[in-house]
Amino acid sequence: MAWLLGPEQPAMRYLAARDLLRPRPGDAALARLRSEVPKRGWARDILALQKKRTWWYRGTNGYLPYYRATIWHLQVLADLGMSRRDPRILTTPQLSSIRNLKNPNHCTVLQNLAAIF
Repeated sequence: MAWLLGPEQPAMRYLAARDLLRPRPGDAALARLRSEVPKRGWARDILALQKKRTWWYRGTNGYLPYYRATIWHLQVLADLGMSRRDPRILTTPQLSSIRNLKNPNHCTVLQNLAAIF
């Protein structure tokens, strides 16, 4: 457990504290840990790839190409504990078009993005 709580990956530290530690830390402590997520580690690296602080692969389609487009980056960021409270998520122009996807194959992706949407 100690390695999950280390400072190298704030996302893992936040998620471990939220989901694994007993007794669970208080809301203020969890908020502080969550605020560190975009500053270092995987989340920071993903956010650094964002183009014009709005999109990842191309600005015209938030879903394609698979695993490189905006929706896939947003899914990983949500899994790491980020939410739409971060201004780089709110400015993503594809959010409304991604939200309106009707293809049933996309349902799992959208469910995983509940933390952002």
